[in-house]
Amino acid sequence: PKSWQPNEIVPVVFIANSVFLSVQDSQLEAFAGNVVNKVLSLARDFSSSIPEVQLDCDWTPRTRDRYFRFLKTVSQKLESKQMEVSATVRLHQFRDRHLTGIPPVHRGVLMAYQTGSPKEPESDNSILELALVKGYVAGVEPYPLHLDIALPLFSWAVQFDRNGRFVRLLQGVTSAELDQTQTYSRRADRVYQARDDTMLRGKRVMAGDFIELE
Repeated sequence: PKSWQPNEIVPVVFIANSVFLSVQDSQLEAFAGNVVNKVLSLARDFSSSIPEVQLDCDWTPRTRDRYFRFLKTVSQKLESKQMEVSATVRLHQFRDRHLTGIPPVHRGVLMAYQTGSPKEPESDNSILELALVKGYVAGVEPYPLHLDIALPLFSWAVQFDRNGRFVRLLQGVTSAELDQTQTYSRRADRVYQARDDTMLRGKRVMAGDFIELE
């Protein structure tokens, strides 16, 4: 919230878009009630206050109406608890608002990260490519809803085989860790190649595999 305090927690509930392709209109009331009850049940474990609940769904034009009715129902159920409802907004939803609509909540959070796919070796940085973000927001009219912005505070390493095929994501790998061993040679600013078969964070790395830090 705008007046967020250190002793406040904002629970975030992720719901896959596919849910709103299958749930029926007659089930929305019960579904919203189940979500609210679950949040309130979990909230009892915290001494912090919860002024807001955030819903996170990558909705589409096809699911927009059903998802928005769900948001309104959740808001109504939380009103008596003096909790507001916010919603995440993806970059494509920000740009294509004429198709995806504006969520009926008190504020949104623009998700300015995970802008590419880590499976694509051509991606410069799948966590955050500023040029791509600018392409979505530059020259676009102001969003008719207060928006905060969510930026990434995480990193990972992407493993590709010698032919550039995606293998896996590796957590916690740093350049200092790779620089201090002769097992890897630096091929670019954030790209290393394994000289020998080895293990990294408990995972097999074959000679010739690439490790790209993002």
